Amino acid sequence: MKVGHYIRVFLLGLVLFGQNCAATTITYTASNIGGTSYAFNYKVTNDSLDRSIQQITIYFDPEHFTNVQLGDTQPSGWEDAFVVPSDPILLPGLSGFAFFDTFSPTGIGIGSTLGGFTLIADLIGAAPPPGQVFHIVDPTTFAT
Repeated sequence: MKVGHYIRVFLLGLVLFGQNCAATTITYTASNIGGTSYAFNYKVTNDSLDRSIQQITIYFDPEHFTNVQLGDTQPSGWEDAFVVPSDPILLPGLSGFAFFDTFSPTGIGIGSTLGGFTLIADLIGAAPPPGQVFHIVDPTTFAT
């Protein structure tokens, strides 16, 4: 009984206080390309920031992904960098994670969505993979 009450209070709090909340959204579709290999096609929506999104970093947990690499397509005007595995000194909480970083001087405008970021990886374990950590990076200060 108490658990149900807490859930109702939590949901009521979301309704009352969460109406004006928004977040940058990154979604993907995963297509099996053979065996444990998948193509991940990402879409980024700028629905929360007061400026364009110019730099995005998506992380790949080594417990769930291996052989991560750039796919055949990336959006025009975006510069891609790919690092495997991440440096524990640079990213102490994400040691061993591969990451995909991309930058565009024009970025993704407020209220806009951009797709076409494609990566390929082998899954370790059952599909679908769990959610991924990502950062929206300020390219001037490198703050996330």
